[in-house]
Amino acid sequence: VEAPSLSPSDASVPRVLPKEPNFSAPAQEREIVIVCDLSGSMGCREGGSSFTRRELVVQELALLCEKLLRFPEAFKKAGIVGPDDTFELTIVGFHSSASFTCERIPLERGRVEAAVASFRARTDSGGTIYASWAQLLNSTPRGDKVALCLLTDGALWDEGEFVRDYASLRAKVGEFAACAIGCGSWANHGTVKLVATGIENGEALITEVSAAMPR
Repeated sequence: VEAPSLSPSDASVPRVLPKEPNFSAPAQEREIVIVCDLSGSMGCREGGSSFTRRELVVQELALLCEKLLRFPEAFKKAGIVGPDDTFELTIVGFHSSASFTCERIPLERGRVEAAVASFRARTDSGGTIYASWAQLLNSTPRGDKVALCLLTDGALWDEGEFVRDYASLRAKVGEFAACAIGCGSWANHGTVKLVATGIENGEALITEVSAAMPR
């Protein structure tokens, strides 16, 4: 799904559609994975904003999930996906370690809103180890088709380990798409490009998140 603009909320909607839908194929499990940076630098305020980057990421997560709730019905009604295809949501927070806020829950309003509230309540933080979230996602089964969105402000310090584990993650699913959003003026271009480009259906966006997201 191509976003009509490059606002963070629009651009972070991952692409979860097959190039050529084949409704004679078995039902597909379509998993949307949102990975959010919770490292210490995400507690900084950008350009005099009254909101920290972490607070803005929570707002962005809520906006994105609200949009995702419309996907299953709209896509099936339009005949874009198979009638029996399922949509699942996984939210990961990471710093020096990574953990699931939710894993492969159905895109149902009550479940999704509870997951966002749970993420909003998280207070853990630490350093920045990108391999931690790739390893976590590798440790459990994934959907047939995975669309991943990363929101981060940091530089990749563990590139060798991350590249290996990220490649393993991409290889374990039938189709993999990704986008990455760099949050704030400190966002490292190399990090988001490594995550989102060089793969099919990859997209990188550098944006300065310095004001409250519209509701």
